[in-house]
Amino acid sequence: LDNPLIQIDDPFTGEPSIDNEFIWPTIKIGPSPNADMRRVYIVARNSVSHTGSGDPSENAVFAYADFSTQMLTSGNNLTWNYTTIPELDSWNHDPGMFRRPNHTLAVDDLGNVYYFGHHIARNEDGTGSDEPDMDVFICSNYGEGEWIRFSAPGSYPIENPVMPDGTTYFDDYELFFGFNSSHQNAVIDNLGRIHSLGIWAQSTNENTYYPGFQNVKNIIYDTNSQSFMVQDFYPKKPAGDDVNDHYVPWDIEAPFGEIDEINYDETNGYYPTIETTLPLPHHDWEFHSDSAGSMGFHYNNQKLTEVNEQGMMVAVWQDSEKARLGINWPDDYPEYVAYTTGPEIMIATSKDNGTTWSDPLRLNAVDTPELAGMIPMWVYPADKIKYVGESDNGNPIGRLGFMFYDDNTWGSYVIEAALFPSNDGGTVNYMELDIEFPGTATNDNVTPVVNNILKQNYPNPFNPETTISFDMPKNGKARLDVYNVKGQLVNTLFNGIASLGKNSVVWNGTDTNGNGVTSGLYFYRLSTDSHSETRKMMLMK
Repeated sequence: LDNPLIQIDDPFTGEPSIDNEFIWPTIKIGPSPNADMRRVYIVARNSVSHTGSGDPSENAVFAYADFSTQMLTSGNNLTWNYTTIPELDSWNHDPGMFRRPNHTLAVDDLGNVYYFGHHIARNEDGTGSDEPDMDVFICSNYGEGEWIRFSAPGSYPIENPVMPDGTTYFDDYELFFGFNSSHQNAVIDNLGRIHSLGIWAQSTNENTYYPGFQNVKNIIYDTNSQSFMVQDFYPKKPAGDDVNDHYVPWDIEAPFGEIDEINYDETNGYYPTIETTLPLPHHDWEFHSDSAGSMGFHYNNQKLTEVNEQGMMVAVWQDSEKARLGINWPDDYPEYVAYTTGPEIMIATSKDNGTTWSDPLRLNAVDTPELAGMIPMWVYPADKIKYVGESDNGNPIGRLGFMFYDDNTWGSYVIEAALFPSNDGGTVNYMELDIEFPGTATNDNVTPVVNNILKQNYPNPFNPETTISFDMPKNGKARLDVYNVKGQLVNTLFNGIASLGKNSVVWNGTDTNGNGVTSGLYFYRLSTDSHSETRKMMLMK
């Protein structure tokens, strides 16, 4: 990526920005529209922001090139093409509304390119925005042409626990769980669903969050039903909990819907017993900064393997909760003092395309002899699990290869501000692990998020005509019908192949014979191969 040659159009001033620096690349390989070739995609994020607040908003540039085996073996130079997503360019230059994208690249075997993840948003006055924050940008033509965005709300509210004296434990905040990570990948399973693993933090209505209350969750976009889902990953909501939609750290025992245990002492007053987690490769939340959060921003690292032919996939991340408890409260947690020298590697498995997941395996320098004396950091799994056979009880066995960094001193030296006097480095290691995939996955909680693709007609009420629009997540069959209040078909406005993105149809208030219909309430219904949706409209003559 030759950054000095990349100019981004500023939609607010009409002038291009020329100081962009696109770094932090992700690479994927997919099909090419040209016969006997493949296409490589590189996406890089802009480290230069032009927002009104000056806060970072990393719009992306995509470079793609076609290649063949012969071209690679002959050392031929590739011909690169470049494109951007105009909406992200607009976010990077917005003088008012602030949006920061955290997305990653995925491609399928049909030429669809996806930029998938989430974003944070603030209004011009600095208050948090409640706009939908899970996104997928789709280009259906091998990265060439138009990008369409579909979004849905991903954050969800959680009740602030009420103490016996009537106060709420977390001050007077309104609480919710929301995205709090940026170093994830995305994979597409054999069922056409995109997965991306991330960290969610217990947050407040004042744009703050609690470092000790962070969970690993999986966001899923189903390209067939055009819907988003949020999946509890670790920790998970307990089996039998039909009250809470997701895991609640102070309500993990029956009866559900109540605080498990409330404690009291003169120093702290009332406080609930809360299960804490720290799904990060370091224990000190204030590492690299005088303010909490810098370590988590730089260090979060959660990865998924692609799905193999048997539907097997693996999730890998790290956790430092044992180290945090053993370092800060050794008298209260003597069983964790041995774990204070480094993080754990967490590995969860799925044999059904990520529909259900096992509880995680834990690898660490205490319980795993092969890691004795090591500080395993920055774990990256291989692209796919290798199927190697079945166990005696019929469960599949997969071989996971992964790299990790054996750090000589726990923590990064190059990220400001370093806490060590010198960079003493470390060693890159490769490890293979044969894993038996469990026969029955543990309880998995997936909350679907409705993604409406049929829009409200405009104008409404109308006379003599109105426009009906619908957004298609990919090319496919669609039918748009109008019905009267008796449920009788009035007219079919569209019946054919609709293209990716926005489609619009005008209804002039006539039936199938071209005769004008009377004033009143009508219903219009969109039907696709995997989705149906109905809305109302009013004709007033």
